[in-house]
Amino acid sequence: HVISGLNITISGSNLGLFRYIEADGAVRGLIVKGNVKPDGSKKQIGGIVGTNRGTIENCEFHGMVSGQEAIGGIAGTNEEGAVIRGCKSYSVTTGNNKTGGITGNNDGTVEQCENHGDINASDQGVEDSNSGELSINTDKIKETVQKEKVNDAGGIAGYSKGKISDCKNYGTVGYEHIGYNIGGIAGRQCGII
Repeated sequence: HVISGLNITISGSNLGLFRYIEADGAVRGLIVKGNVKPDGSKKQIGGIVGTNRGTIENCEFHGMVSGQEAIGGIAGTNEEGAVIRGCKSYSVTTGNNKTGGITGNNDGTVEQCENHGDINASDQGVEDSNSGELSINTDKIKETVQKEKVNDAGGIAGYSKGKISDCKNYGTVGYEHIGYNIGGIAGRQCGII
């Protein structure tokens, strides 16, 4: 099944096609196309679901997802005991803290998933010099860090203390700059990869 034309711009958190998928809930074989760019608090934002406590299997998201914290192409947050399996994200995903191609914050299990979209790939703070060499504007970076507090960006999960297995990232994660916990699979993790 395909749902296209999704456009979420309201204020709030826990937003996506679904706000929550509860522990006994399951979403399978769904393709969603659209944009999830809310206003307001903007936490736990995902293309399919804001917060997953159940199972998401063989789903895809195509479009844009942006927010403040726990931002993912499939789920903003994947809670302990929850499973995301066989999903693909083709989303341009941007966030300030815990931003991932599949899930921003993973406490559960993510397996056999692929990210094909870009994660926080804008070039804030990086400027070209007249000599053609790349120069870093440290004042702009300090300003960006203070304003945005950009941390934990990964191709699969921004931050993971759960399990990630058999996953692939094909997207660009971050841009050339200093710091911020950036990784091809997880930006920061204390779980199992």
